[in-house]
Amino acid sequence: MIKPGAYGLVRAKRHDIPTKICPKKEELITLLDKLNPAFICLAGWKQIITDDVLKAFSSRILNTHPGLIPDTLDGIVLNPDGTKAIWNKGKMTDVAIKNFFDSKATYAGCSNHFLSDEFDFGKVLGRCFEKIKKGRYD
Repeated sequence: MIKPGAYGLVRAKRHDIPTKICPKKEELITLLDKLNPAFICLAGWKQIITDDVLKAFSSRILNTHPGLIPDTLDGIVLNPDGTKAIWNKGKMTDVAIKNFFDSKATYAGCSNHFLSDEFDFGKVLGRCFEKIKKGRYD
């Protein structure tokens, strides 16, 4: 579904960045093969990336995940204050944000990573931490 007024599309138009809409994920590989992008950037939505796209564009699909992805599947990330960071594996943005608050986390954060065949995981390129201030969002 294409959301009218989607900020990403509005912003792309404002900066003369060409966009393409692919209504069926099964047609994505054909579209991307024609475009041959250096990188594909997501803000979630691994659901539209089929296995053939992941294989064809290995190490070229970047994602911003609303949690703090560890470097290994059994690893952890520590917040700047030494507490365990929340990965939010399997959670989309609104649920992930709520989870930070419901878990009484000291920090929220996100990870920029390469997509891998392991859901919500892949080589992390960077993490951002944001201190949660008590009482501000109650």
